[in-house]
Amino acid sequence: MNYIVSAQGGLYCFYGQGGGLFWREYVHEAWSPPAPLKQNSVANFTVSLCGDKILIVCQGDTWVEQIDFNKGKATASQLVWGGLDGRYYGVPFEDETFLVHNIPIGGEQSQILMSHRVSPKGLWSDSRHLGRFTPFEDDNPFHVAPVSGQHMLLFYQSGTNLGYREIYGRKMGDFNIIHQNTAINGQACSFLSTTRAAHMVYMTKNLLSPSLIYRRRDENGLSAKITIASGHGIHSPVLYIANDRPHLLYMHQNDIYTCGFDGADGLAITPPSKYEGQRAQNLTRCKFLQETDKGFAANELLVDAQNPWDIQILKNFITPSRPKENRILHAAQIGSQKDYDNFFDNWHE
Repeated sequence: MNYIVSAQGGLYCFYGQGGGLFWREYVHEAWSPPAPLKQNSVANFTVSLCGDKILIVCQGDTWVEQIDFNKGKATASQLVWGGLDGRYYGVPFEDETFLVHNIPIGGEQSQILMSHRVSPKGLWSDSRHLGRFTPFEDDNPFHVAPVSGQHMLLFYQSGTNLGYREIYGRKMGDFNIIHQNTAINGQACSFLSTTRAAHMVYMTKNLLSPSLIYRRRDENGLSAKITIASGHGIHSPVLYIANDRPHLLYMHQNDIYTCGFDGADGLAITPPSKYEGQRAQNLTRCKFLQETDKGFAANELLVDAQNPWDIQILKNFITPSRPKENRILHAAQIGSQKDYDNFFDNWHE
C-alpha cells in the first residue's frame, strides 16, 4: 500500500519500488524526482500523521524501523530485531510511538492483535493483548481511520464480527461491533472518521450475491445498513467528504461508479452512476493522510497503478493547481475536537 500525505506545508508521496522505499513532493504543479528513504530490503511499510508529524514504520524480513520525516529530512531508529511476521503500524505521539501489530498463528486463520508504547529510547511499555482477530488480508490485516492528532479508530474483524476500537492518546475503548456474523472482503472496505461521524463501507461475502454496505455512526447512534450495490466483481471503494456531504467511489470489474448521500439524516443514497472517461483497470488505491483543516476528508485515493503519485479523479481536491476561488470544494464545517470528544463519550449502545 502506498501513501500520499498532506502535511508540513507540502504534499508528499511515499511508495515502494524494487524493494526500496521512495518519496516525492508535489512542487510547482508537478512531482519532484524520486528520493530514496531506504534502497532495498523493504518488505512493507506504513505511514501515519499526528498533527504535523509524519512517521513511517518500515519493515524488512528481520527488522522494523521507525523513520521520522520532516520536510525531506529523515531520521531512522530501530524498533524490532529478529524473525518477524505480521504488519506494524505506528503513530507518533508527543513523547512516544503508539504501535499496533498482528501476530500470525501457525495453522490457524485467526491471529493475535497487540498494541504497545515505545519511548524515544526504544523502551516498550503498556503492552496490550487486544484479542484474536481475522485479518482483512495479508498486506492490510486491520485498518486505522485517523480522526485528529492522537485520536483514531482501529477497525478489524473479531471472529466474524466487524467493529472498531477507539484510541485517544493513552486511552483505548472496547471493541464496538458494526456488523455481526459475516465474512468481510478486505479488498472492499473503506473507513472514514471525521469530527461529525464515522463512515464505513464494507462488502459482505456471500456465494450468491455479495453486497457492498454503508453504515455511519454519529450522535444518533449506529445507522441502518444501506446496500449500495450487490454482485460479484465489486472492489476498491473510496469514501470521501466534499461540501460537507459523504460520497463514494467504487469499482465494478473495469468500471468506476459514484454515488452520494442526501436527506436530512445524510443516509438517503443517490443511485450509483457510472463514472465516464476513465476505466478502473489502470487504477489502484493509495492511502491518503491529511491535516484536519483542509476542507476535504478521505482515507484513500485512486492513483495510477504504475505511478502511485499520480492522483486520479479527485486530484483537484488535493493538489493546489487551481486558484482557490475556482475550486469545487467548500470548507467542511466540522465540530471542534472538544465537541468530538464529548460525542465519542456517548457512543455506547
